[in-house]
Amino acid sequence: MFHYLVKGMSKQQAIQAFGKPPDDTGDSFFYILRGHDKYGNAADRTLNFKDGVLAGWRDMRDGEPAGAVDH
Repeated sequence: MFHYLVKGMSKQQAIQAFGKPPDDTGDSFFYILRGHDKYGNAADRTLNFKDGVLAGWRDMRDGEPAGAVDH
């Protein structure tokens, strides 16, 4: 079941919504091709946490920072 991300959710809630991240650096989770850039292309999604709470996320294809979308 797919769920949406909401700023302010806990890390555990983010994992329940998006699944276990392949890359967990502590303050961020990285998901391959789980978002969309501003051109509508599939993009990698990085979730950023502050004090264990989702502060926002960024969708960006590798090598295409001009197309990044910050949420």
